Amino acid sequence: MQIAEESLFSDLNNVKVNNIFSKASDERFGFTEGEVKDFLSYYGHPEKFEEAKEWYDGYRFGDAEIYNPWSIINYVSDGFTPRPYWVDSGGDGVVRWLLERIDDRNFSDIMGLVDRGTVRVRMKEALVFSKLDTGEVSIYSLMAMSGYLKATYAGDGMYDISIPNMEVAGMVEGLLSTITPVSDRLFDDFNRAVLEGDADRMTDILQDILLNGSCMNLEEEYAYELILMTVMHSLTRRYDMKTECESGNGRTDIIMRPRDGGTVPMIFELKRSASEEDLEADADGAISQIHGRKYYMGMKGRVVLFGISFWVKVPKVKVEIVEI
Repeated sequence: MQIAEESLFSDLNNVKVNNIFSKASDERFGFTEGEVKDFLSYYGHPEKFEEAKEWYDGYRFGDAEIYNPWSIINYVSDGFTPRPYWVDSGGDGVVRWLLERIDDRNFSDIMGLVDRGTVRVRMKEALVFSKLDTGEVSIYSLMAMSGYLKATYAGDGMYDISIPNMEVAGMVEGLLSTITPVSDRLFDDFNRAVLEGDADRMTDILQDILLNGSCMNLEEEYAYELILMTVMHSLTRRYDMKTECESGNGRTDIIMRPRDGGTVPMIFELKRSASEEDLEADADGAISQIHGRKYYMGMKGRVVLFGISFWVKVPKVKVEIVEI
């Protein structure tokens, strides 16, 4: 990790640093793919390579793709049992720090990472820890240098960042509940109501979540998107879930496309109402917007439409099923 404040007037100066972005020592930070294959073969299980890759690969140092050496060693030592060895060896403070600071400015980026996507950001190689809370230094840089993100240089000071593997992804998913501290039962009940298209149950459960959750800023529509995406995160095993996604003749708030043929697409349009009396009309208006802008363009068969309006912590859900 780069030491930011070495200088002529400090006790440490004239330092040469090879950090995670440097090419001079890239393959020395962990195991290369060839080394992992040799290691697994030496201990009699070359067929475990794909499993090891899914769990412990994904890091980028300079020009080299690197596997987590601590996890690989413990994976083999523990009888080739995949579990979060490295993540369990330390704290979750860095990722928790990030998730607790999700707001309307970084919402799309954070949820893109959580859903195993890639986000392009500007990063810094030098960090001043005393200034992390000011926003002067990107938290993404700290996460990459700490091993929680893969960062690939994209040019002009920009990096493509992503969660590297199943080991880290599992920890991030486990921390999601800390954003909205309500019971897992409410999450499960809400997801069942979504899959069944039960608007009344969705309304009741969502109100319980809003009333019992954290007192976050609900003045922007993004805040409600964050709550819905957090509550419905377990559905990402069955759906590819995107926010602010171009679809049809516009951008829909949330769109869920099935990962297999056994489920149907879902489209969510959200509205923030000016008063409680406007909730019904605004939820209907959200459904009308989906039709007007043809957010379901290109889809085939049955599609479930959700119009959801919010007045502070009071929601209203409308559901419509269409055949395309």
